Amino acid sequence: MDVDWKAIKTAYITSTKSYKTLAKEYGISTRIINDRGGAEQWVKLRKDYSAKVVRNAVSRACEKESNKLATLAAAADKLSNSINGVFSDVQQFNRFIVPESSEGRTESVERVYKKADTRAMRDLAGAIKDLNASLRSLHDLPTRAELEAMAINRERLEIEKAKASQGIPDADTTGVVLIPSVPDTGDTAPTE
Repeated sequence: MDVDWKAIKTAYITSTKSYKTLAKEYGISTRIINDRGGAEQWVKLRKDYSAKVVRNAVSRACEKESNKLATLAAAADKLSNSINGVFSDVQQFNRFIVPESSEGRTESVERVYKKADTRAMRDLAGAIKDLNASLRSLHDLPTRAELEAMAINRERLEIEKAKASQGIPDADTTGVVLIPSVPDTGDTAPTE
């Protein structure tokens, strides 16, 4: 009988099939597959193959995440450049598009007024806030509130460490409160 050892070896290394399952599939004894697999170190090859598959999957996931971050960074740069352009135009918030009629035709024209466009200012402030949040997220930078919370937690940890090193019990522990007994004086009211 001609046995396709290459196919059996490949099936074992690249799957979770046991020697017994492969023996049934290929119509040979489990002992023969066990001997061949042991001689050629199929178990080690399977582990190496699995590790390689995991490494490749992690590498692809890292590359995908890296591309996402690069895209976000590029978008943040574009938004930042756009915001810088807005600030370089001193009349940006005083410029309005208004309808103007002449000879029966209405056209939109740009006019500069002393009054500032507060909606545009709010929109720009929102864009700056979003850009700030994106950059913090991108570079894993904590906010001021997060920094303060971390400092407080660091201080608490140091206090707890100091208490533990001095053998001071934690104030949050529970225990039993012993109430002294009251001597019976016989002054109790009769019960009905």
